[in-house]
Amino acid sequence: MIDAINQCMMETSITVCNEIRPFVSLQMIVNRILRWSFVLVLLATLGFCGSLQAQTFAGPRGVQVETVMHADAQALWTVLLDFAEYPSWNPYIRSIEGIAKKGKKLHIQIDGKEKDYDFKAKVLELEENQRFAWGGSALFFFKARHYFRIEPLGNGQVKFTQGEAWGGLFGKSYGKKVYEEAAVNFEKMNAKMALMLEGEKAVPK
Repeated sequence: MIDAINQCMMETSITVCNEIRPFVSLQMIVNRILRWSFVLVLLATLGFCGSLQAQTFAGPRGVQVETVMHADAQALWTVLLDFAEYPSWNPYIRSIEGIAKKGKKLHIQIDGKEKDYDFKAKVLELEENQRFAWGGSALFFFKARHYFRIEPLGNGQVKFTQGEAWGGLFGKSYGKKVYEEAAVNFEKMNAKMALMLEGEKAVPK
């Protein structure tokens, strides 16, 4: 008798499970859809917010530091191109000699952690109130590009980007030695520019 009851219960359980399985599977699918939808919305929200905040990206192939500040693009551009004033405020680029004109050579001196650097580079890009870049190369062995970008964000804000990229056969090995120090120096310069232009309202990383 007990065996018969157990057998009946097992058969009943199997029947019930078979009947509710489609509903359970459907519920699992709905739950997964809702979960992934939440994740995607969260990522999209973070991405949107992140685009308005200052960020630092650093690695052996390059460094990029973005700083959002309350400033006018023209005013920022004027400070960036006023090389004669660099020694009085710039904590990273101590001096630049030369004319800011595409194709012209610049004589640049910068502070390093262990030693200072003194070199010449060619102006690669110059778009008023938007972009400025210099760089150089040694055949296919090494090339470097230091760049600045100014992007208006509206509401009296601009995003100032400073970066440097290294390429060529020995670009990555060079980057491994300097990228951490470069990131710190870029952050210092960006923050100093922000403070000069609008004081405590800057949003440096």
